[in-house]
Amino acid sequence: MQQKLGDSLDSDLTGTERAIALAFDRLIGEHLHYSGVIEPRWRSDTGFETYIPYIVAGAEVSPELRQALEAFGTRVLAGFDGQGMGRRDPQVVLDFYDKVDIDAVSMFIGDKQYFMGEEVHGIDACAYSMLRHFVDQPQKWDWPGYVEGKSNDSNLMAYLERMRKEFDM
Repeated sequence: MQQKLGDSLDSDLTGTERAIALAFDRLIGEHLHYSGVIEPRWRSDTGFETYIPYIVAGAEVSPELRQALEAFGTRVLAGFDGQGMGRRDPQVVLDFYDKVDIDAVSMFIGDKQYFMGEEVHGIDACAYSMLRHFVDQPQKWDWPGYVEGKSNDSNLMAYLERMRKEFDM
């Protein structure tokens, strides 16, 4: 679609800036997705149980539905293993989440208004949605509050607040 209609949101980025945005898009959309969503939600039994009411939108979980959810979880975890992240020890995966990935995002954003500077770009949609998920998830897991307080003096929370106000999200 971008090739057909153009990409006005990122049209002001240089080639180098586009490459940086692409690299962070992949770090956030793939690596952080596995370490911060799949690991705690699907590999952890308590995470899975926490999310069942959200997955089924409050419906009664019959034995047949539970079986289908467990089969779906098995497919998710097979993808997790296939990607490679799921073959690592859970503690290593969680270390990627905070000590590497969240800190890298936090350091790159620093005190900038938006991800790539003073203007919003496509990478902001990816970053906002994933970071918002980490902050708002109902599950209590090994790393609650990392985005909120431990990362670069909460610059990520300030970023999320700016995005929320700017775009009424």
